[in-house]
Amino acid sequence: MRLRAMRKVIAAMASALGLLAASACTTPVPPPASALSECPNRWAGKAAGDWVPSVGSGTREHLVPGTPLEADICAYDAGGSRAATPQRLTDGLTTMVTDLNYLPAAALPSWRACTLIGSIPRGYLIRLRYTNGSVSWIGTAYDDNQCVVTTNGAFRTMSYVGDAVRTAYNTRHWPSLSPADQCEPGRGRIGQEGHMVPKGSIGLTVCKLSATAPQEKTYGEDTAKDISAKIASRPTEKDEGTCPIGAAPAIRLVFRYPQGPPAGVTVWSKGCGMDNRFLRGEVPPTLMAELSGLLD
Repeated sequence: MRLRAMRKVIAAMASALGLLAASACTTPVPPPASALSECPNRWAGKAAGDWVPSVGSGTREHLVPGTPLEADICAYDAGGSRAATPQRLTDGLTTMVTDLNYLPAAALPSWRACTLIGSIPRGYLIRLRYTNGSVSWIGTAYDDNQCVVTTNGAFRTMSYVGDAVRTAYNTRHWPSLSPADQCEPGRGRIGQEGHMVPKGSIGLTVCKLSATAPQEKTYGEDTAKDISAKIASRPTEKDEGTCPIGAAPAIRLVFRYPQGPPAGVTVWSKGCGMDNRFLRGEVPPTLMAELSGLLD
């Protein structure tokens, strides 16, 4: 009898422990108090994004150095005061690192219209912690005009990620930056600040940009390399937003790669040439005819 009673007690204890373990697995664990204390009390930057409290090591080549162990997101209100609780990313850390490290290095161009929509930017800091205890920061902001520089203090990009960071703060999940639409160029690819089409593309989608009769055709590696080489042979200059009023995008070329985001090139009407949002170049009639022929 005693043995049977002991077995019942042991079984009850095991069941209770199982419930506790399941609860621990399903209940989100808030960031420790140290994460809250690490978030600066106020946003000290003078612009939307473009500020971090300190600069980590190895941050000049891309936004995220090394392989972080965890990421906490600190949010700030319109007045620059810190929100009550930072949020720890519980899903998508590897995707976040890949997405951020493929963004091209470039500052906001002086011609960019940043007040078309009434918007009050709200700052975000991503605090990255590593296994050796070191910390690196990324500063950005949410802004309806998308006129935000994202930086780690050494590397700066004009590619907008404020919406993704806000979503990650609200859900603790990083939303992939890869566009679902094959005709969307995405947020830029590292290398586009120096080359109209970065090397290494393995595919090409050609899109006719038309509200009434859009077209889309996809090609493989041979065509992608051929077209990218012809585009690369053309001289380029920094995009200064000099397209005349009335010019409209006519064709978009979206080059795909084995890893990371696509690289988009937009070909404009009215002799406005082509651009990738960082560089622009002229499109001679022969090249324009060949690009248009890809849609036949």
